[in-house]
Amino acid sequence: MLDWLLSIFNLAFLTEEEKKQANKAKQRALNILNDALKKKASLLVDDPEEFRDQKELKSSTLISTDLVKELISHLQKVVFKRGEALEGTVAYVHSTTETGVIYLCPLFWKQQETWSQPMTLIHEVSHLLGYGHTIEKNKEKVKASQQYKLCPVSVWDIEMAFHVHMKHTKTYTNGTYSCCRETSQDTVCKESTMRYRRKSPLL
Repeated sequence: MLDWLLSIFNLAFLTEEEKKQANKAKQRALNILNDALKKKASLLVDDPEEFRDQKELKSSTLISTDLVKELISHLQKVVFKRGEALEGTVAYVHSTTETGVIYLCPLFWKQQETWSQPMTLIHEVSHLLGYGHTIEKNKEKVKASQQYKLCPVSVWDIEMAFHVHMKHTKTYTNGTYSCCRETSQDTVCKESTMRYRRKSPLL
């Protein structure tokens, strides 16, 4: 019985190599979020009130600085455990019982380390903040947030904001992104489509 309990206990923890890779992905995600917050703030929105009269806002995705600050704060504190090999699942959280744990499944290790793994972590931390897979499933805390007042979003919207709308359009080659001349790899693009979403009078 003791051996069985020990084996179950050990299964929950990552190998040293997996820990190293998970923490590397965590740092990459933090670099991306901090870059958006501190260096590319023009892609984010400070004050929801400035968009109060824009009737078509729900057709777009804008991200508040408050949300990015929360993502950074929670991601800094998360720990990783081994997740079950669930079909099609890359990672998951138990937001009601273990608010600081992200479970990484076998598919996580097959993702691209430089971008997809960090995006997965941003997705899961969004769950820990109370965002659901649909806006309707967002928790009450989220519905009282500045982000909700600005633009209600789901975890998919948050992930896509970074994974698509703020992503560099060119590859990182010879120490730079040719789309914007950014030299740091784990960053968002100041010339990305989010720039136009943020400024568009049609929102």
